[in-house]
Amino acid sequence: MRKTTLLVTLLLFSFLAACSEQVTPEQEATLVAEVVEPAEVPATETTEALMAEPAQVPTEDPATKQPATITPEQISLDTQGLPYSWQAVTVPEQPYDESRPPGPKGLPEHIQILFGVSDPVDREPLTPVMYLIPVDAYQEMWEAAGNDSVSNTINAIREIAFTMDRPADSSGLPALPWEEVSGVNDLAVQFDRAVPAGQANETSATQNGYRFIGRWAQDANPVTNENLRYVYQGFTNDGKYLVSFWYPVTSSQIADEPSAEAIEQVNNDVNAYLTSEAEWLDALATTDWEPDLATLDALVASLEIDGMVSAASQE
Repeated sequence: MRKTTLLVTLLLFSFLAACSEQVTPEQEATLVAEVVEPAEVPATETTEALMAEPAQVPTEDPATKQPATITPEQISLDTQGLPYSWQAVTVPEQPYDESRPPGPKGLPEHIQILFGVSDPVDREPLTPVMYLIPVDAYQEMWEAAGNDSVSNTINAIREIAFTMDRPADSSGLPALPWEEVSGVNDLAVQFDRAVPAGQANETSATQNGYRFIGRWAQDANPVTNENLRYVYQGFTNDGKYLVSFWYPVTSSQIADEPSAEAIEQVNNDVNAYLTSEAEWLDALATTDWEPDLATLDALVASLEIDGMVSAASQE
């Protein structure tokens, strides 16, 4: 750079010497300014930053230092020897829709843990499934449609999960999503926490919840093994996801077909009949059910999510 400037200056002076009578001092200064090359601008942190790659989107919630979203790869589960393989998958948003009976449906993008199949479209109704549904997105979807029933139900689930106070003796326990139910919960027995006796569950991702055996009906019917399911309703330890588990159950103590006596009792006083049925069903041991309810409790408690705040930190 300096050699170039010196050479240009010498040439300029030679030119000025030849034409000194025609160039004034002011013109000489102007000519020198025009031919001097500008200095190079040194690289700075600012210019380097402009050339750098764009910043990555944060994958952590800065408020809690927990994962901003859950992915299937973070999930682990122990099926406790049940005859199913499992597969966690991300399910796209299913927009709010109230145009078809029996009632409104709609889910935000969420995770389903499937049992025995690897694609949600292959799952048959009433077969096992576990949902992990983001609470805020779920509530916002329904409230945007002018329907606050999901928010009200989530609040009811949360209250029961933390207090373990039942709203009714044998029915009416709240459960989501409504994609799994049709009708009214007219029977709810074996209400308890899904925590195996004597087992520490510090690594479990879902400690805040309850389980029960229930059914949903659109009309009055005797209790049989048909449509009875183990249902778990709770939340991940950070409270951000609803954990909803559904598994069909039966019992050798329950008839597969309704008796004439049971039909008559339903017709005479269905509420008295269901109350009587619930009393003896509540008295059954966990081993009187197939699968054993303790096995299903252990499955729920085995849910682990990489990066989830531990249950021990909540105590």
